[in-house]
Amino acid sequence: MTELRQNSKKSAMRKNRRFKSAPNLWNVRYTQSAEEDVKEIIDFIAGREDIKRAEKILQLFREAKNSLSAFPLRGHYTPELLRLNITDFREIHAGVYRFTYNVNVSSNCVYIHAVFDGRRHVDEILSERMFRESEM
Repeated sequence: MTELRQNSKKSAMRKNRRFKSAPNLWNVRYTQSAEEDVKEIIDFIAGREDIKRAEKILQLFREAKNSLSAFPLRGHYTPELLRLNITDFREIHAGVYRFTYNVNVSSNCVYIHAVFDGRRHVDEILSERMFRESEM
């Protein structure tokens, strides 16, 4: 039993060493539109459900964003854009939410362009986005 615990402890130490010696982390930034997406989602949940649920979703979003700083290419290509032969954007999922982003290798940055509920139609979201940006 003690040997099993020691092996688990050694394994955990190796994992920590691996992360500490990882190459520089990427900078991850929300675009203004993505920041507005997050605010709208959190406000909607806080108003419709409750603050605790909104806080849990916000923590989920933080974890998704942080995961991109270590592994920016882990996401898959956005299917709707891939159909149009656009491969500049990837996406990851956090619960039912989709984060659409691109990686800028020269600046060592990941830019999150959109955060939206994956159950919604992308064309509806793009229409709303275009309308919102035309008002600015």
